[in-house]
Amino acid sequence: MSFRPAQTAFLLPLLLAAPVVAQKSTLKRALPEGTILMVTMPDLDATMAKIDQVPLMRMWKEGEVQDFFAEARKRLDQEWKQALMQAAELHKQGVIPFAPEELMKLRVHGMSAALTKLGVEQTGSGPMPSVGIVLHLEMGESMPIWKKVLDYGMGQLEARAQGMLTRSESKVGDLTLVSLQTPFSSMSLNWAYVGSGLVFGTLPDEVKSVLGALAGNKDVLTASANYKAAAKHVSSQGAEMEFFFQPGPVFDFAMQALRLAAENAPDFPPELDIDGVERAIDALGLRSIVSMAGTFSYENGRSVGRSFTHAPQPQRKGFFAGSHRPLDMSFLPWVPKDAVSVSASTFDVTAIYDGLMAAVKAYDPKVHQHLEAMMKPYEEQIGVNLREDLFGALGDSYVAWSMPMATITNPPEGAYLVKVKDQERLLKALNALTKMSQGVVSLDSVDRQGTQMHVLRLRFEELGGMGGGGGLNMLGGFSPTFAFKKDFLVAGFSGSDVKRALDRMDRAPDAKDGKGDVRNNAEFSAFLAKMPKEGIEAVSFTDWKSTFEGYYQGLTSVLAFLPIDNDEIPLDLQLLPDQSSLTKHLFGAMGWTRSDGEGFTSYSEGPWGPETLILIGGTALGVGATMGMRSAMEMQPQVRVRPAPGRGEPGTQPQPDKDKEEAPVEGTGRRNGK
Repeated sequence: MSFRPAQTAFLLPLLLAAPVVAQKSTLKRALPEGTILMVTMPDLDATMAKIDQVPLMRMWKEGEVQDFFAEARKRLDQEWKQALMQAAELHKQGVIPFAPEELMKLRVHGMSAALTKLGVEQTGSGPMPSVGIVLHLEMGESMPIWKKVLDYGMGQLEARAQGMLTRSESKVGDLTLVSLQTPFSSMSLNWAYVGSGLVFGTLPDEVKSVLGALAGNKDVLTASANYKAAAKHVSSQGAEMEFFFQPGPVFDFAMQALRLAAENAPDFPPELDIDGVERAIDALGLRSIVSMAGTFSYENGRSVGRSFTHAPQPQRKGFFAGSHRPLDMSFLPWVPKDAVSVSASTFDVTAIYDGLMAAVKAYDPKVHQHLEAMMKPYEEQIGVNLREDLFGALGDSYVAWSMPMATITNPPEGAYLVKVKDQERLLKALNALTKMSQGVVSLDSVDRQGTQMHVLRLRFEELGGMGGGGGLNMLGGFSPTFAFKKDFLVAGFSGSDVKRALDRMDRAPDAKDGKGDVRNNAEFSAFLAKMPKEGIEAVSFTDWKSTFEGYYQGLTSVLAFLPIDNDEIPLDLQLLPDQSSLTKHLFGAMGWTRSDGEGFTSYSEGPWGPETLILIGGTALGVGATMGMRSAMEMQPQVRVRPAPGRGEPGTQPQPDKDKEEAPVEGTGRRNGK
């Protein structure tokens, strides 16, 4: 596959593979059972073929987008070609061992990375991190070039370490493991070439274990109970990316770090009970999640994500101990057809409150008693019990939607509905709490066209003004308002938003008034047809055409006022693409979640996926690599490339440095070569 220079820079971090037969990255099965995080993209050849059809790439191929970036790409091409010519001359002189055309042949066909350990160890120099990282790159036919580059780079690192790194070699079966060890830590640089791939890691014993499992086709991580319990719900067959996560070791590391800090940091607060912190973490239910597994794939130009969180019902505590009920979808007739975002979920706010209080009690029963003793007089004074009257008055679900953005300075119309069990009790609690603010917050009841509404007012002037003076109220343009209807608290940023939401709640489920609701939105309707009919606990939808259009209009409005030096930033804002050229490639995104006794299953589908980070990050890295290569070449005094007429137009041949050529030879009074 041939590349233009700008294309090479754009896709540099992926080092795209030519269409050849190559092994897939298979690191995941050989990783240790206690691996914390694993991410794998096993077949980059297939992935890149599919990425070419995703919305971001289709937007990039638009003529208007190409015209907008034409000058920037031309500038990048020029810089890249200049750097390549200098690199070629330096290679010819023997300064660098790689010809540029060799580096352009580097490829990666598959890659996997893992965080295998998080720890802290005591050394003669004090506590030092002990972090396990394992990386596997499948390089295919470019393996010999990679080996040449990597061996040279490690050799340079060893030379510049000036004896602070010790090189050693060991055997794992038929494989040779090379290590560069520092005397200050158990961590080191360890690598071995396995077939047409490279395995790299930071802990030698772990790398040896991984190499042994790879050589023996042994399943380690993939045979573990935690992996299988989560991964069985998300088949990796045909997936472009797979991840696996075990949060337990992260909490273990946090506790280990706290204990070491308590032993070694002179200013560590002695009153902090570290064992109590560990008990609180458990009471919050953070260890209820045993493992998580997920995949991303591209299906018909759409990014599809599937994940499963393994949290067995008997182990759920704290935040996860609340009851899980299916979402009542009868709210759909209330949501307008042209809403750009919709979300709804069940929840158990009382369980969250109880989880927090249980965590305080687990930390120290005396602290819990003290907290209750402090809260009791305030609750008696205002006549409100926080658990029963505030949290206990709330129901078990919420619904929210928003309309397209009108201007960048005002929030879009939206509605936020929360189920309530007892509106009078909740209103009493809210009024009591606002009175405690001493005038900073007030809750006023008003009559709007026969509907009682409640307006929340924030008076920062009571605090001397936002920022310390002047009576400035940064939220003066907002008027948070809510009302009650059909066992819901209905809130919005203005009374008119709330009134429109209340009117929609009068619509019959089978209304045929021509206005329609979100079920008449073609994209939402298509998603709804694919969604499971039972057990859904959360759902979300985003109309990315309208959402992107709003963001784009806001961004272009801001850019119009920014002074841009075209010599420094080669972008002509007059050539900004029309929004329709971009939004025509977009479509809606939807996701849902449901649970069972084993854990939580989630599904998402939309225009954005891992390729967004890959391609945007790749562009940034490619530009940085181009400029870095250019800077590195300019630091070499042996060669100078004379720019062609115009703006450094490439195409000239490297010229000898005349200043050096004419310099006197020391002790002779003669010129070099004269």
